[in-house]
Amino acid sequence: MLITSDDRSAGLAAFWQSVLGWRRAFEQDDEIVPDPPEGSPDDGIVPDLLLARTSGGKAGKNRLHLDLRPENQAAGVHCYDVRTDDGHLIRAAYV
Repeated sequence: MLITSDDRSAGLAAFWQSVLGWRRAFEQDDEIVPDPPEGSPDDGIVPDLLLARTSGGKAGKNRLHLDLRPENQAAGVHCYDVRTDDGHLIRAAYV
């Protein structure tokens, strides 16, 4: 899955790493790839997530909706907030 942004994507990467409990597996100037923890059951199985910087301007909000279904939904709703390097707030909530 590719998620593009007009910044370096470090803030987005930190957000997804926090939400998913993943590690930063690859990083170069315009791309960051978070992956599941090395040696975990999901390592090498789940779809790749690539965060990349775009050079074009942004015309509107980036909208992304993922249905994440944890094994223990009774654990309740979790909310994550992360600020990007340029001060934007990224928020996600899931059950």
